[in-house]
Amino acid sequence: MRELSAGMITNEGLRIEWLNHLPTQIRVVLSVNTESSLDTLAAMADKMAEYSEPAMIAAVSTATTTTNDAVSTQIAMLSKQLEKLSLQINEIRGRSTHRQYRRYRSQSRPRSNSNSTRNKSSVKPGDATWECKYHYRFGDKAKRCESPCCRRNKALN
Repeated sequence: MRELSAGMITNEGLRIEWLNHLPTQIRVVLSVNTESSLDTLAAMADKMAEYSEPAMIAAVSTATTTTNDAVSTQIAMLSKQLEKLSLQINEIRGRSTHRQYRRYRSQSRPRSNSNSTRNKSSVKPGDATWECKYHYRFGDKAKRCESPCCRRNKALN
């Protein structure tokens, strides 16, 4: 600080500025000593810092641990919220796909008043009588087939 002041600040001004930059517990002790030189006070401050440093580090690490715990808790909460949102999105996508497929199937074949061989509302994919959209529309002339169609095994044989 002496070199930076280049003789523009008195020793008393340097002393005040230097004390203001020290930790509080060291500043309290050194401010009582008004008769020692700056070099003597600097040596005393160095010794006090050597003995008080572990306490300062412990305080910092405790705050860091608390901060890390808070961040970990917040990350866990955000992960749970993200998982819930992903499940909701998948559920919504499943509903819209099912609606589009049902709409396509209802438009692909005109409805008749007669009872069909299959009850559309009770037959679901995976049932033994479920037909894919190609077999449903084209019957035995279908050139494509989608799983799980009841005619898939028959078409492959």
